[in-house]
Amino acid sequence: MTKSKIFIFLSLFLISFIFSHTSPLPHNTGDVATVKLTKPDVKFKFTQTDDQFIKAEGVINQGIEDYDPTKYFVHVSNEIKLSFANLKIITRPPGIVPWTNTLLSIV
Repeated sequence: MTKSKIFIFLSLFLISFIFSHTSPLPHNTGDVATVKLTKPDVKFKFTQTDDQFIKAEGVINQGIEDYDPTKYFVHVSNEIKLSFANLKIITRPPGIVPWTNTLLSIV
């Protein structure tokens, strides 16, 4: 696994933990968590929109090498593994098209 994929995984894991109902951290409507990495150039912002949903916004500017979104995954846990295609993330090497989606906050 490349360094960029490890950083992306760790960043998304942190965000998932923060907004998970199993997390000991408080989460209220309007709470925001942001991840910004310089190497690779990655920015993700997650906003708790209500008790059940979060708005996810992100952009990856480097580290993507293939146009096929089924080759890239977000691993939240051993049970939850979603491809970029499942999340409707469009890959455009060396990054992705800026992405926004509403997701369940229950992990």
